[in-house]
Amino acid sequence: MISKHKLDNFNPKFTVVGCFIDHNGEILLIKRHKDKPQGNTWATPSGKVDPEETEIQAMIREVFEETGLKLDSKKLIFIEKSYVRFPTFDFTYIFYRYILDSKDRPKIILNDTEDTAYKWLTPKDALKEDYIEDLDYCIKTTYNIHT
Repeated sequence: MISKHKLDNFNPKFTVVGCFIDHNGEILLIKRHKDKPQGNTWATPSGKVDPEETEIQAMIREVFEETGLKLDSKKLIFIEKSYVRFPTFDFTYIFYRYILDSKDRPKIILNDTEDTAYKWLTPKDALKEDYIEDLDYCIKTTYNIHT
C-alpha cells in the first residue's frame, strides 16, 4: 500500500528513490531482473538511498547505474514523498521527474545484473504493462491521470 499521507505506526526500514525520465511525451521503463524483488516487472530507475548520501545524490547514482544517463541535479523535479507499507516492512518512497531536452532519444545502457530490457511508452500506455507494485499510483500522480 502506498499513501501520500504518513500511515499509522509507520516505521520505515529505508528510503527508496525513483525517477520518471521523460523524452518527447514518453517515459522510460526498465524491466527488473527476474532474480530481483518483483522480478520481470516494469519500473522506473530506482533504488535505496545509501546512508552517506542525500536523496538527490541517490537518484543521480541510481539512474546512472541502471541506464547510463547522467542527470543534472538542478533539473530533477520533486514529485512526492510517499509512505509504503508491505506486509513485513515499511519504507519511504520519494519520486522525481526528469525531462530530457535533447531531440534525439538518449542511448540507454542497462546494468544487466539489475534490469533486462527497457522501453519508452506514454504514461497512459505504461499503465497497461505488468509493472512493479504501486507504479500506477506514481504515474497517475506525476502525470495527473484520472481513470
